[in-house]
Amino acid sequence: MASNPQLPKPFKRFEISRVWRYEEIKRGRWREFWQCDIDTVGSRDMSTDAEIIECSLDVIEELGF
Repeated sequence: MASNPQLPKPFKRFEISRVWRYEEIKRGRWREFWQCDIDTVGSRDMSTDAEIIECSLDVIEELGF
């Protein structure tokens, strides 16, 4: 957002990608793993937080947890 302040708000985005840790490898902590992010920027409405929670619950249910 800092690089593109002209984007309309609220701005919603999601990303699923590989990430890497830049730290000493420890047992049970992999250097490379998959991560999912959901973000909303530019809204003070609490319903945007509820929307992210709802999305997270949908994913958890779809994965069978």
